[in-house]
Amino acid sequence: MSQPGGDHLLTLKTPPFTTKVRIVTPSAWIARTQMNSIAKKSPLSYTAFHLSLDQTIEIPIIMKKYGLHRVTPSSLLFTLLLTLGLNGCNDSVPLEKVVSENLAGIDHDAIPLWLSNCALCHGATGGGNVDVSAPAVTGLQAWYLERQLRHFKNGIRGTHAQDTTGGQMAKAIKNLSEAELDGLTELMTLLPSTAAQTFSSGDEARGKDYHNNLCSACHGSDGKGNEALQAPSLAGLNDWYIVNQYEKFRLGIRGSHPEDHYGAQMVRFAPAVKDAEVVRDIAYYLTTLPIDAAQ
Repeated sequence: MSQPGGDHLLTLKTPPFTTKVRIVTPSAWIARTQMNSIAKKSPLSYTAFHLSLDQTIEIPIIMKKYGLHRVTPSSLLFTLLLTLGLNGCNDSVPLEKVVSENLAGIDHDAIPLWLSNCALCHGATGGGNVDVSAPAVTGLQAWYLERQLRHFKNGIRGTHAQDTTGGQMAKAIKNLSEAELDGLTELMTLLPSTAAQTFSSGDEARGKDYHNNLCSACHGSDGKGNEALQAPSLAGLNDWYIVNQYEKFRLGIRGSHPEDHYGAQMVRFAPAVKDAEVVRDIAYYLTTLPIDAAQ
């Protein structure tokens, strides 16, 4: 039913949930939605996208098509995003194609939140985007992802005046609840691991030598990390991101907060390699290592 001022109201009904989406400005891409669950009386707010006309969406048919089996407010919103053809990663690939090829087998309530809040920067499948300095988040351990999200949210990471991209991340998740962060963490461990973007050239042998002599004690010779030491996987990270973060540790831009205990270890270690070309070769070598999707 159309609303005054050209607004549009979309109602999705699949008992026991009723989702009402009000498109405030039909010509704009971003609108706010309000989802009300009959079974759960607390409303959930998400981001929805352009709807040109009032529509009736066949929820069960679309959910079945994309392998969504649990009827939740999130799965209903995800159905809406698919129907509207949201392009979650801001490129020419339609969301429907991305979902059908990469996310169809993942049935998780955090998918709509991921697509609306995270995919624009990190990519719909979490492979990262160098253009906005957003790293890949696939192939990382859940315990590491959880810690970093909490650090961003709680002001432990991303608050240094020179950490521009960290500050953007901190702002992006500031208003997310603990439950939403937990859901995103779990979802990221389910996303398909993607090959890291690589520099066009590098001294792989020198990078391997430095990694084995300096980095492997904590991160493993295979670069897959060590939970006992809380050292995350490096295999699968973008090479440009490794270089950027190492420099932040070296300068104290990251890891200087008194509550960032493991970051402080990297701050103490980082001066061991001052040559930027050597750091680059280490990163280049790490992108040659197999990515471990197991968490």
